[in-house]
Amino acid sequence: MPWYRPTFASFLAALPISLSPAVVAAIIVWFLDPGTALKVVSALFALFALHNVIGDVFVHLGAIHVDERGIMMKGSLGDLRAIEWREVTGAVLRERENPITRTDRLLIIDSDDKRVMFNTNVLKPADEAALLAMVRRHAPLVVERDTPAV
Repeated sequence: MPWYRPTFASFLAALPISLSPAVVAAIIVWFLDPGTALKVVSALFALFALHNVIGDVFVHLGAIHVDERGIMMKGSLGDLRAIEWREVTGAVLRERENPITRTDRLLIIDSDDKRVMFNTNVLKPADEAALLAMVRRHAPLVVERDTPAV
């Protein structure tokens, strides 16, 4: 089984949403003659956008691997977390409808002392289906639907 990695297209799709606070800040500064208070608010918006982009980068640098032995996730900083199927105490797929992009999905695999969490919606649809099929084959997967984001 291969390592499943987020797609570059998913990263590019996330950027406009993440950068939108910076766009608002730029509009305020460019078109208005802002006082000190609006400049501070604009700077905070820009920092929030930077925070969002850094989060997107970290999510898209990770990878996940499943095989007959278990599931392994490589984090964005190179950290590895692995759980063998016999150690799994719970598997949850949290779904949230998203009107802008495709449905957000977070896979959470728990054992007594470890947890693997991975955003599966950043994968290619075929890779996501293969990953979830393998998880369903080895552990009972509970699907929880969250309230819509917007």
